[in-house]
Amino acid sequence: SIPRTRSLLKLNDDHLWFKIYLPLTSGFGVLWGAAGILFFVHGQLEYQLFIAILLAGIVSGAVSSLPVFLNVYYIFLYSIMVPITSLLLSQESTLGLGMGILCSFYIFYHTMSAHRSHHLILEALSSRHKTELLARIDVLTGIANRRAFNDMLYKELGRAQRNQTPLSLILLDIDYFKAINDNLGHTSGDAILNGVAQTFAATVSRPSDFVARFGGEEFAVILPDTDTEGAELIANKLRQQVEAKMFIHPKSCVGPHVTVSAGFTSVVPNTD
Repeated sequence: SIPRTRSLLKLNDDHLWFKIYLPLTSGFGVLWGAAGILFFVHGQLEYQLFIAILLAGIVSGAVSSLPVFLNVYYIFLYSIMVPITSLLLSQESTLGLGMGILCSFYIFYHTMSAHRSHHLILEALSSRHKTELLARIDVLTGIANRRAFNDMLYKELGRAQRNQTPLSLILLDIDYFKAINDNLGHTSGDAILNGVAQTFAATVSRPSDFVARFGGEEFAVILPDTDTEGAELIANKLRQQVEAKMFIHPKSCVGPHVTVSAGFTSVVPNTD
């Protein structure tokens, strides 16, 4: 299935652009439609036909962009073309009636065309969205990769600096991981990496927190709005949750099961 248009465009109700663009575009359609009626009723047939062609040209010019927001395009299309088409169909002259029929087909064509264009645009956006998403996901574990981590850290540092709020970072490393690959094989090593990653992802529950595979057997957790005390609490919780899973590690110098070591830091970025 294709995600919603606004999700693909990364828009929400807080965006001023989105709040203004949609009603303003719909309003322009209604305004042009009303202007068409006003000029139509006070003109001769030739003038009326010119008005119809002018309005049709305005609608055609919007085809390249407005079908992204299909409902808005329909409001724009119908507000402009339906009134003028109805007036032409009510004409007694053959020319006016014929033009009204052509305008009816024009409305039908653009309705179907916009519907198709809308889905083509969404398919293209969906494909791009999936490609970008895959580029930010670690293939083995399914969590964020180093690239996504770097982007998120940069973003959260900026936000913490603007708001003067604490930002914490935890780095975790699987103890004696090389011994797992050497003695149990890389398949077992991959399974443990995946298991540890899923444990971290399930333990860090706040929507704002971010878990990533930093590289090899190393993982990183970004904790916005978290001070040193909170970071220490989460770091210990992550270690304990991995130990509770009891992943087998026969060659560890710590114990018979997989353990992780963790380090953390917390800062409030200065504005200098």
